[in-house]
Parts: sequence; C-alpha cells; structure tokens
Amino acid sequence: MKKILLSCLVFGLLSFSSLNLETSENKTIKTNVIGCKNGQCKAIAKSTKKQCKNCVSKKGDSYCSRHK
Repeated sequence: MKKILLSCLVFGLLSFSSLNLETSENKTIKTNVIGCKNGQCKAIAKSTKKQCKNCVSKKGDSYCSRHK
C-alpha cells in the first residue's frame, strides 16, 4: 500500500514540474519575439520542431544570418 501511495505522489509531483517547464519556455519565446527590433528568424529546427530564437539583422528579412 505504501508503494502505491508513494508512486502516486511521485507521479503527481513530476506532472506538475513538466507543466511549469512548458510555461517558462513559452514565456521565453514570447519575450524573444517582442525583443527583436526587426523580427524573429522563421527557421524551424528539424529535430525539435521549434522556431529559431535569433533575431534577423535587416527589416524585411525572414531568416537570421545563420539560416540564410
């Protein structure tokens, strides 16, 4: 009985920590979009399927210097 209760407690704590990670990641992306003077790079990573966090150098550009 103790093992089941302990397992439920550990599972519950881990599920809350993963929700917090997603929230902080979303805040970081929103901050980067706002912080870019000329816009954010539109490149998408193949492995993670996430958008590049770099800013573009010129107004009207879609990609940063790394992804041109």
